Amino acid sequence: MSALAAAAVLAVGSSAPAIAATTGDLNNDGVIDSFDLVLCRKNLITMFSGGQADMLGDIDGNGSIQINDLVLLQKYVLGSIK
Repeated sequence: MSALAAAAVLAVGSSAPAIAATTGDLNNDGVIDSFDLVLCRKNLITMFSGGQADMLGDIDGNGSIQINDLVLLQKYVLGSIK
């Protein structure tokens, strides 16, 4: 199973139930696509840190979104890796 297919359960500091999300699906629409690439690029450019998008964009699992996460996400979207 690829890192992109791994499911994560995220609690967002409220009494609401945890949200099941997929690594790589930054906009949480249920599909990993070019829109997620745009969000990942935006997070890299603005140095946005924290929150659910940061956790879901950490493809390699090292704790932060970096250029290698963008490369892995792009390869996945283009079908080079599964």
